[in-house]
Amino acid sequence: MALKFTNFPYLVQKNILKNMELSEIFMTSLCSKKAKNCVILARIKVSKVWHEMRGNKLSIRIEQKGQRSRTIIKVSEVPEEQMRHAFRVRIGEDFDGLAKIRVRVSKRNENKQHYRIEVYHIGETLKNSLNDHFKALFQYRESCALLMDVSKISERMPNFGIVNEIFLVGKAIVELEDLERILSQWPNLDTLSIFPTIKGDFTDTSKILVAQNVFMKNIGAFGMNILKNFTGRNINLQRVDVVEAELREILIKWMNNEAYSKQRKTFILNY
Repeated sequence: MALKFTNFPYLVQKNILKNMELSEIFMTSLCSKKAKNCVILARIKVSKVWHEMRGNKLSIRIEQKGQRSRTIIKVSEVPEEQMRHAFRVRIGEDFDGLAKIRVRVSKRNENKQHYRIEVYHIGETLKNSLNDHFKALFQYRESCALLMDVSKISERMPNFGIVNEIFLVGKAIVELEDLERILSQWPNLDTLSIFPTIKGDFTDTSKILVAQNVFMKNIGAFGMNILKNFTGRNINLQRVDVVEAELREILIKWMNNEAYSKQRKTFILNY
């Protein structure tokens, strides 16, 4: 005989939810408004939340303390002909559209699974709704991290809340103007990692300098300008066009505590 979850007392609901996988909790919240409210009332806490945006896919991962991050939900675009037998799914307050939901089991561990939501198009409404829905369900212990393909940099970002780590990946060239615009949304960055090549005119008011820990792989011509103006803790620059006289001056001032003396720093250059 089937038992109706929403008819259980609050403490029973809470105990059931806290013994479920986070992916299962998320899917439970899609069943009905009552089920979603049950999850919200359970006040389930999560540690680090990773938002990942690559190509025609987006996903949410959770990194619990002492553990590797795990995918909870992955949303991907599929051709219209593959949307047969799709059903209406409501996510957040604004998205109410057709989707197919599949269970994906980890190859390494059969006990670990995530849900894949397939839609015809991942638009701005779906992105915002998924983000708002997830934030409503879970209480974040830490700031979020964002891993994004550089091809997405021109798109409007959902309100992820406080983001303290950003990782930009991909093969396309990043226009510095676009990078500055997106970094202005998160003024309290702790870590900024940029793997693609950057193109543009660097100034000493760049938002890149806000981050406390900076890693840049293809920094090129304005790498020395970043190094001279950097006031954070650690900086790692690769493939830098080094000006030897300027580098010598920076190192001498650093060693003699004539500059950069307020905080301990690590400089790593690869050129």
